Amino acid sequence: MNQQRLRVLAVLALSLAAIRFVIMPWIEAQAAAHDELAVLTKRLDRASGVIESREAIEKSLAQVEEQVASSGARFPNAATNEAFRLQTQQAMRDLATTNEVSQDLFGWVLDGEVAGAGLKYVRARVQFGGDIELIARLHGQLETQFPHMLMREVTVTSAAPIGKDDESYVSMTIVADFHFRTQAGAP
Repeated sequence: MNQQRLRVLAVLALSLAAIRFVIMPWIEAQAAAHDELAVLTKRLDRASGVIESREAIEKSLAQVEEQVASSGARFPNAATNEAFRLQTQQAMRDLATTNEVSQDLFGWVLDGEVAGAGLKYVRARVQFGGDIELIARLHGQLETQFPHMLMREVTVTSAAPIGKDDESYVSMTIVADFHFRTQAGAP
């Protein structure tokens, strides 16, 4: 009976060892394979969803590209900073003359770039003087004729120049950034 107990204990020990060192690692490998298969199935489902939605995605991408192109159209092209400065300064002077106000000061403050947007800008300080109604009209025309301009500061003072006793005379000083794109191949 002792031998029979030893055999049963040996079979039991071998069975436990087989379970511990063979069957358990195999079960764990099966669980890992199942998890990996689940992840791959989810990826496949997403990929097939993308393929099925390909036309809608391409249509959306085309709309975004069109919107980017149309929003970029408001920024004029210029060969150089100097050419853009000259063009802007002349346009501002012409607008002041058309509105019968004086352009008392025009000074360029700095140049800069808008990171990631492919835009450059020049900042100017401009001072106009004239009748309050004419200055107000000029301000509106500046906003509409220069859509690429970002006004950073607007100051209006009602001090008439020496020798004028006109209460409707005002002075408007603006600090604005004028954004533009440089043409391809330009320095």
